[in-house]
Amino acid sequence: MLKSSSQRRVLIVVPTTLLREQWTEQLDSWGFSLNCEVQVINTVITRDWTTDLLIIDEIHRTGASELSKVFRRVTYKLILGLTATFERLDGRHELIQKYCPICDVVPITECLLN
Repeated sequence: MLKSSSQRRVLIVVPTTLLREQWTEQLDSWGFSLNCEVQVINTVITRDWTTDLLIIDEIHRTGASELSKVFRRVTYKLILGLTATFERLDGRHELIQKYCPICDVVPITECLLN
């Protein structure tokens, strides 16, 4: 997306500062750090944001009442949620699906091969 239009903005939301650092390092190595902003979810839910693409790493955590505010605080055109454990015991994964429907599932065997 960023290769086709360098004007687009990406907001990447992560649950921890460690993941923020890892994402930032990877984005720097790919040359995407100018268009991408990586923020911890606790920061994101405190104010309004606007972006072209919202990426939520560990999206299963947004099922929690407080963290689900991310869907109201961020205005986005496209969304991509990433998780290895989508279904929640409390059933709140249905709330997440409302905002970010599942479009692909990669089996663990394929993950291990790649």
